[in-house]
This record gives sequence, structure tokens and C-alpha cells, in this order.
Amino acid sequence: MQSQHFNQLAQEAQSLAAEREDLLEILYQQGKSAFQRALESGFEDKLALKESGDAFFRMLQQDEEDYRPHLFLGYFLMLMDDYDQSEAFLKRAQELNAETKEIPHLLKTLAEQKELPQFKSINLSQPLDRQKPDLDLLYSECEALIQQRFKTVSAASCSSALDPAELATLKNRLLGLERFWEIVQPVLDFLAFHFDPEVLENLSAPLRSQQKQLIGVYGQSEQLIQLKKELGQATKAISEELKKVRSLRSQKDFEHFEETLEKIYDQCDHFADLVDSLGNQNPAVITLEKGYERLIKFVSQLQSEWESQKTRFPQVQLSC
Repeated sequence: MQSQHFNQLAQEAQSLAAEREDLLEILYQQGKSAFQRALESGFEDKLALKESGDAFFRMLQQDEEDYRPHLFLGYFLMLMDDYDQSEAFLKRAQELNAETKEIPHLLKTLAEQKELPQFKSINLSQPLDRQKPDLDLLYSECEALIQQRFKTVSAASCSSALDPAELATLKNRLLGLERFWEIVQPVLDFLAFHFDPEVLENLSAPLRSQQKQLIGVYGQSEQLIQLKKELGQATKAISEELKKVRSLRSQKDFEHFEETLEKIYDQCDHFADLVDSLGNQNPAVITLEKGYERLIKFVSQLQSEWESQKTRFPQVQLSC
């Protein structure tokens, strides 16, 4: 009797555990989907932000040992410049799941953004022309800060992105560099009255070059994401046209569809030129090329179906 009761309790416990796992997965997918919408809107979609936050906080209430809500909330708070809270969530996520590759990358990015330059030889809250710092010490501080920032930026990834989340991270890295120069550049301008400006320029050049590279990567990433979106839309539209060509009923239908097919070929040529113009072999471009190949596959199917169907109307000639 006791064994039967124990088995019943075990089954109930298993059932409850399964229900909780199902709920966690539902909340995770809801939060992830809403977070993606918020990212794509540039965080203008406040409802998506609220839905995402609510879902991940509910996940935490259900299971504090699940690393996923910690990871997403840490990332979100980093994008919102709440660096201390972000670090707490990300480190907790790392404790719960040390194998997740995204976490070390996000922590590096966070350190880069959190790192604001500090000077011992001057008071940044007061005008520099009213202070009399040790110029050699001030120069050394500038040199150390720029070199450290250069190392931090170099340690983080700098490749084109195809995901809005990666694009948002790139944007935040650029904002972090802008904040860095807002503090350091006035100090360099002050030092230019006392040191060779060319020496100071050479000091800044490597980090400035990195910043320029990041700006280029960010701009290309915007293009890649837009192109990926357009390729997806075109592929979907062509798959719909494939259904239509099977239902053509008259010569007039075929003549109209011939014009549609010509436009599709023009669109494919446009995409081919865009993909070729990217001119490098980074993973994002390779992914886009695969998307383009998928598009061409659909067009080939459409062409074959057209050739098959048009035999019903031999007088119709394909001009493309």
C-alpha cells in the first residue's frame, strides 16, 4: 500500500516537473520573440520590451537556476547602459552554465563599455585651463588609458553581423568609444599646447583606426541585415508565384505572368550585384550567399513549372 502511494506521489511530482518545463519553454519563447521585436524596432516598441521583461522575470520566479533569463536580462540591461545590474545577471548566467559561448563575449563587451577613463593628475569636473597638473604624468595617464582601451577593443569580436542583437551590441561598442573620446580628447587638446601634436596624434591613431573599422563593420552589418530581409521576402514572394503558375488558365494569364517572371529575373540580378559588391568572405556574407542560392533555386523551379505549363498555350513565347 505504501509502495503504491509512493509511486502515485512520484508520478504526480514528475507530472508537475514536466508542466513546469513546458511553462518555462513557453515563457522563454515568448520572451525571446518579444525581445527580437524590440531589437528590430530599435527599442521603440515599448510593448515588446514589457512583454520580454515580464516573460523572463516569470521564468526566474519559476526557476532561478535557469541561466537563460539571466543571460537575456543581462544583455538587455547592458544595452540600456545599466552596467552593474547587467554584470550581475551575466555572471550569474555564467555560474549556471559556463559552456555558453555568448556569455564571455558579452562580459568582454560589457567591460569595454563600462570602462570609463579616470585621471589622477587632474579633476575632470573643473576646467583644465584652471589647473596646473604634472604634464608628464598627465601624458603618461593618457597613453596608458588609450593603450588599455585599444587592448580591450582588440579582444572583442569585430565582424559583420546578420542578427539585430549583434548589431545592437556593435552600436553600443561604438557609443562606448564615443564616451571614451568625450573624456580623453579634451585632455589631448590641452596637452597639444605643451607637446608635439604629431606625437599625440600617433598616440591616438591605433584606437581611432579601430573605431573607424567598427563604424565600417556597423554600416556593412546594417546593409547585410536589410539584404537578408529582402532576400527572405523575395524568396517567399517567388514561392507564392510558383503556386500561381500552376493555376494559369488562359493565354492572357500567361502573358501577364511572363512580365512578372521578367521582373523576378531583374530582381535576382539586383541581388546578385549586391552580394558580389560585398566582396569578402566573412561568415555573414557567406550566409547571405546561401540565401541567394536558395532564392535562385526557387526561381529555377518557377522557370521549370512555367515551361511545363505553357505547353498548353504553344503560341506564348518566353522572352526573358
